[in-house]
Amino acid sequence: MKIIGDTGSGFILQASKDEVFNLIGYYSQYSSNAPTLPVGCNICVSEMYKQLYRLTEAYKAMADISSKLYAADKPIADVVIPIKIELK
Repeated sequence: MKIIGDTGSGFILQASKDEVFNLIGYYSQYSSNAPTLPVGCNICVSEMYKQLYRLTEAYKAMADISSKLYAADKPIADVVIPIKIELK
């Protein structure tokens, strides 16, 4: 993607079709269910990044909770899990 102009409040960009499709969440312009993008259509990139940010924060919170649960369960796991079985 290349900036080819300045509008004062934004930029005019030059991008390959695949770059644009990557930006909106598709592998390429040939991906199944990829939309048709006519000249002049608006792509709300900020909304996609807000969603990604919220998902990232939720993942971090879940990882934190999982780590705390593991730490709380570790003493029990140390007692229960190390069962030795001797096979004859």
